[in-house]
Amino acid sequence: MFFLEGVIFLFVLSNAGANAASRLQVIHDEEANLIVATPDEYDAVVIMIHGLGDTGKSYIQLADMMSAQLPKVKFILPSAPEQPVTLNGGKRMSSWYDIISLQDKDGGDCDGLIESAARIRKILENEHNKGIPYNRMVLSGIFSFSNIIHWLKKVIHQKNLTYQTVSCRL
Repeated sequence: MFFLEGVIFLFVLSNAGANAASRLQVIHDEEANLIVATPDEYDAVVIMIHGLGDTGKSYIQLADMMSAQLPKVKFILPSAPEQPVTLNGGKRMSSWYDIISLQDKDGGDCDGLIESAARIRKILENEHNKGIPYNRMVLSGIFSFSNIIHWLKKVIHQKNLTYQTVSCRL
């Protein structure tokens, strides 16, 4: 079993850590990603990817709660750029890529998909360059994150990187 696989579900679906003392410390890195409860010495990374219309800020409380039980884990909460989303009548909102319809895709590119996958890849590579092995990293996300995973698997050939999605469509 990969590191932390299922741990996110345990914390999301249970009350574990709810009464733990907060270690909330939120900073922005050079890419404007939110970093929550960064320990001075960490040996694992969880990257939490939000869904359509949301931001990384929505995961601060969850990351803080988990950090109380996982003190040597760095949580990275990137936020998608604001852009028009065709599915929502062209309304501008935070989105990892332009969602045209809910019909199944053949793996083709949507505007912004490759750029978003490259951004997540850069986060992974930066952490790997700091000495964190890929088997100590977890990518977690919901909904549109599954398409980002599809592209990441094409460009990051790490069999031991854990991907976790909830309510996703490919």
